[in-house]
Formats: sequence, C-alpha cells, structure tokens
Amino acid sequence: MKKRKTRSRQSLPETGAGTVRERTLAHMGHIFSNAKKLGAGLAFACGVAAQGCVVDRAPPPPPPPLPGGCESPDALLLHNCVKARAAWRKSGRKWTVNLGIDFWCSLPGISFAGLRKEDIRVSGASLTTTTLDPQILNLVLIPVRREKQAQLDVSMQCDKRIIPFRVTLDLSGPRKKNGVVPAELVK
Repeated sequence: MKKRKTRSRQSLPETGAGTVRERTLAHMGHIFSNAKKLGAGLAFACGVAAQGCVVDRAPPPPPPPLPGGCESPDALLLHNCVKARAAWRKSGRKWTVNLGIDFWCSLPGISFAGLRKEDIRVSGASLTTTTLDPQILNLVLIPVRREKQAQLDVSMQCDKRIIPFRVTLDLSGPRKKNGVVPAELVK
C-alpha cells in the first residue's frame, strides 16, 4: 500500500480550533492576504472575501453642458443628445410600434414641455397613445398597411428655443414580438 502525501497547512487554523465560521473567515483572510501579495487586486479580493468590501455604485455625474448645443437640430443630433428606440408589440390581432424618445445629455432647459399630441405630425402610421414626461416621450403607433416607412415630426424645447426634428422608422423588417424597429433621427 502506498502512503498518501498530505500538504501542510501551516498558516491555516487546525481543524478543531474555533467554530466553522471562524475557520472559514481565517481561510478567507489567508486567501485575501495571498491575493494582495500576488497583486491580484481589489476585485478578486472583494469577490473572495466579501467581508467588509464596499463598492461605490453611485451614478457618474452628468456631463457638463455642451456649448452651443441648443443652436440647431444638427448640434443636438451631432452630440447624440436625442435618442429614439422603437420595438414591435402585438396588441390583439394588430401590430403596433412603441417608440421612446429621450435625452442623453445635459443641456439647460432641454425638454418636451408644452408639446401636445396635436403638435406631432405622423405619416405612414397613426398615433394612438402619447405619454409625455418633460424628459421622455413615449408613443404608440399603428403602421398603415403596406407602408415600409413611418415619419414623425416632433419638436422640443432647448434653452427656450423650439427645435424641430424628424424620426424615421423602418417598417420593412420582420414583425417579431419585442423586435427592434430601426429608428433614425434626422433634421
């Protein structure tokens, strides 16, 4: 019969010393100290020995205001201040498009304040529902049969200026539940 060699555990506590929790914490402390010695970094150390690790999850501060960002639709689109996302939804037997338009930059006074449903011009679809928040505009559209494209003319306020822009939706793709509808912002 062969004898098995065992590794020595000099720095770890012996099996009978302390409670299971104390032995586990001592073992994690040993791994933590080795990780620090090897330069594995705080990410590994926090993952292994989660006791006492604090991670700051505060959102980053907003970017500084863009100089001249409210001058024209081109400036807003150039700096990616306005984003539009659209998706297919199945409503009974009809397909609808949910469109969300919101702002991704920090500009003084940028909002949809004062915009009414009557102010939004739509071609290639009919507008059924409008949910308006100063920073987010949510729309539900029913595409016109056999139309490959829909366009919406919308305006927003930016530093007390009214800035019009157009959203073009590509309706030619396959209609899948929650499928993305390509949306493009144009001036």
